[in-house]
Amino acid sequence: MYRKSLIYCICIFGIIATGFISAPFFKSLTPSEAALTKYPHFNISDLQLNQTVEFKTPFTSIFVTKTAKEASSLVVHYIPKRDGYYLLPEFDWSKPIAECTSFKFKEVYQCVEIENTEHCEENYQCIMKWDKNGKYIGDPIVKNKPVSDLKSPRYQIKGDDLILLQM
Repeated sequence: MYRKSLIYCICIFGIIATGFISAPFFKSLTPSEAALTKYPHFNISDLQLNQTVEFKTPFTSIFVTKTAKEASSLVVHYIPKRDGYYLLPEFDWSKPIAECTSFKFKEVYQCVEIENTEHCEENYQCIMKWDKNGKYIGDPIVKNKPVSDLKSPRYQIKGDDLILLQM
């Protein structure tokens, strides 16, 4: 009887001690102030409610939408770029190869370079659409395969800056 109680007490003590010992380690996994200065920063102080702004980097375009008055209420998506073209997913984001010269948010995210939609059979990026939250709302099946939602990067908000941690 006493032996079981002693074993339970030692186990509980060990779990609590492990929590106290590991807490500084997990706290150190967040980026330091020096590391944060090396990441891309975007000023979002002028962003109005329900406004979408595009920020460009050499290899991606970041779309930021403010959804509420709080600075932390943002929807952030990114689209890879290469040689001035936006790269839309062939079917998922593991292979973004469908080129688009003008990708914008006008009620929905969409490649807007194609004004004549008669050629959508051969150029399927004109039917690829995502809502303001990045959810795919175009045709459910493009060439018999589902299309992925927009990707969201990891980011932090510090004051009036959006800091991109991962793309």
